[in-house]
Amino acid sequence: MRGGREASVLLLASTTACAPGPPPPTPSQPAATRAPAPSAASAEERDEGLCASTTDRNACEARCGRGELDSCNIAGMANDYGKPPDEPAAAKWFRRGCDGGRVAACGNLAFLLVRKPELSLDAGEAKRIYERACDANDASGCLAKGYALHDGRGVEVNLPAALAAWERACELGDGIACGNAGTMHDAGKGTKRDRERAFALFGRGCDVEGPDACWWRARAVRARGDARSAAELFQKACRLGAKPACAEK
Repeated sequence: MRGGREASVLLLASTTACAPGPPPPTPSQPAATRAPAPSAASAEERDEGLCASTTDRNACEARCGRGELDSCNIAGMANDYGKPPDEPAAAKWFRRGCDGGRVAACGNLAFLLVRKPELSLDAGEAKRIYERACDANDASGCLAKGYALHDGRGVEVNLPAALAAWERACELGDGIACGNAGTMHDAGKGTKRDRERAFALFGRGCDVEGPDACWWRARAVRARGDARSAAELFQKACRLGAKPACAEK
């Protein structure tokens, strides 16, 4: 998941003013601007003796190996988001948790396989996993489904379906998906242009700490003439990791 931001431009606008903004990010972007915080074990589960955090990579892997399936998901995250990352190991642990029925592990596996299709066991695995996860109301699974359909990753491009997947992920609390859906509404991509809907989605995404959603909301707010609120949003977007916002705050 390394790479630059696409260069094409959309318009974020009110009925009287507009400001430029980028298209939906792709899974090749840096983690800080493209991924939600992955799901992990609940506080109650941690109290029952599961590995406590993604910093406990070795402990989580050992516990997963002993059959503690929620630890498999955390072991996967520890490898996927570790420094350095070990994505093949992440796929292994996510897959073990998913095979054991842990939906959060399925969602995280789906997102990894859409980013890194070479880690798939077969050509259809990513689609099977993100459909399973999204159908089970996992936000990461729906986010991955949206990227696959938007970019044609293993499936035909289907923009209306990508938008629907991202809107579902947004409803489930994924700020990145909210921003992606907002840019599609703003551009009329896969749907009729609806800038008010885009504005609302950017706001919802920013509320759940989607970095780019905050940036796009800030640009739209500034275009509507509220410089003070825009400055606060640029600062928030910068703090969350949307680096382009740092130059505009």
